[in-house]
Amino acid sequence: MKADLQVHDQVARLTVIGELDAYSAPQVRDRLVEALENDARWVVVDLRKTEFIDSFFLTILMGAGKRAGGKCGDIIVVCDASHLLQIFDRSGTTELLNVVPTMEEAEQLLYDWRASDQQPEEGQS
Repeated sequence: MKADLQVHDQVARLTVIGELDAYSAPQVRDRLVEALENDARWVVVDLRKTEFIDSFFLTILMGAGKRAGGKCGDIIVVCDASHLLQIFDRSGTTELLNVVPTMEEAEQLLYDWRASDQQPEEGQS
């Protein structure tokens, strides 16, 4: 398993290659937690080159989404593998984790969130 995490402009971008299981996932969790405790508000997880995830990693993603939400951010998971999409569907996390099939869709969601974040609240100018 190879996991690359970069944080830039309040976005943590995690790219995973290989398999994420109970053995390898804690390393990823620790890095995500650190990113979200520091500069990141949004998380983009790229699973397009990931072969396997287990329920432990799904729990990590849910935790990252919750932490991001606590900072008025959110999480996006990019996944196009049908066998992994079934895991999200069966667990009921497809919408909670904003699972999309392409990086373009993820970038559009991120753009929309940032744009709405810049809008003044009602009654303010």
